[in-house]
Amino acid sequence: TNPNAGTYQDYGLGCPGSGKSSTGCGSNNGRASGSRNLGQNSNTFALGVPAPTGQTTVTGFELFTRGTAGALTIATQIYLANAAGQPTGNPVRTGTLQISSTLDWHKTTFATPLIINAGQKFFLSYTSAAGRMLFPMSSSGVFGEHYWHSPTSTGWRGPFRTALWAWRVNCATGTGALPVLTNNGVPEIGQSFALELSSAKPSAAALLLIGASDTQWGTIPLPLNLGFLGAPKCDLLSSGEVIIGSTTSTTGTNQQTFNVPNTTGLIGVTFFNQFVIEDSKNAFGLVFSNGGKGKVGKQ
Repeated sequence: TNPNAGTYQDYGLGCPGSGKSSTGCGSNNGRASGSRNLGQNSNTFALGVPAPTGQTTVTGFELFTRGTAGALTIATQIYLANAAGQPTGNPVRTGTLQISSTLDWHKTTFATPLIINAGQKFFLSYTSAAGRMLFPMSSSGVFGEHYWHSPTSTGWRGPFRTALWAWRVNCATGTGALPVLTNNGVPEIGQSFALELSSAKPSAAALLLIGASDTQWGTIPLPLNLGFLGAPKCDLLSSGEVIIGSTTSTTGTNQQTFNVPNTTGLIGVTFFNQFVIEDSKNAFGLVFSNGGKGKVGKQ
């Protein structure tokens, strides 16, 4: 990995608007009712989820299992796939899963939902408890892909397609969605990249805030909860020294493309973004996307 490469990452959460979020939650043996009844070892597993065809907001996942020595709590993770389709880097989300002694679907929910772009394969991961739970596998169905590593290693082994894994992905769906800001490409000198909005109110006025800070906008400390203006679930996450006005599409999307000048002095510059959308979902009349933080690279 080039240490001078540009980066972009999302942070925070949007607030409910009048748009619709994507569907596309996946499962493998998602209707399982019987278990393989195999006692679990102590490894960490990563269960492959095929890349969605549309943008998806993952809130958590479920495993079909039970505790064999009473209730227990295990660690859960989500990993993204690299270009070769293998789990890579650090987990992008972490949580816990409480497992009862009853064979059933057990759910982990992440504190911050994860935006998965179309075409991005990812992995549901859990750290098992040897002798205290069953493998989350169905007694019949289809094989699922997995990788694993031991408690003393971080190197993944796999892929394997030798187990009837039973998992279900949970994601945000339906109306009242959170508007979602994502990136297409990363900011690098001499190149273009885009900021994209989805799950917003269709055909609505929208503003893109571009700022130098996520902690201060003039005298205003950030993040700022806007409950005092009638939007209690909305937070202002980015300053807006530059504001670009536009309109969402008939499907609630918007894209702003930027050509980064081929100027080496821009390398290392950090900036912040957030979309603001006209929407009567709250008394303030505006809803907000999550925030995004970019750093200009390369050379």
